[in-house]
Amino acid sequence: FLAFPGPLFLHERASFWSFAAAEKVRRDLIDFGLRIGQRLEATGNAHEARSIYLRTLDHYPDAGPVCKALIKERLSRRDFEAAVDDYARYERALRAAGEAAPAVEIRALVEPYLVRLTR
Repeated sequence: FLAFPGPLFLHERASFWSFAAAEKVRRDLIDFGLRIGQRLEATGNAHEARSIYLRTLDHYPDAGPVCKALIKERLSRRDFEAAVDDYARYERALRAAGEAAPAVEIRALVEPYLVRLTR
């Protein structure tokens, strides 16, 4: 996982086969990062889990499931401000990727704290 060099065909012209291959690698790496992070969390290694989630987001910053796991990890430690920061990074990544809006379920995780921190 840590040796993964980054997204496939990032600076090359995409063809059907290369797009499909790159998307499969993306899905697999995101799934792998989530599984590693969740296993680390389950064994009490929240700091290492966060490191894995962030490493995954280095390659795929708009990966909603990873952002969700990262935010949930922060909330489990009652670090509400950091959870809101992680959510803000997720929103920025979506805008940069040209996506419209964050997933409703991810925004719902931080909604109570967005209101509280903006007062």
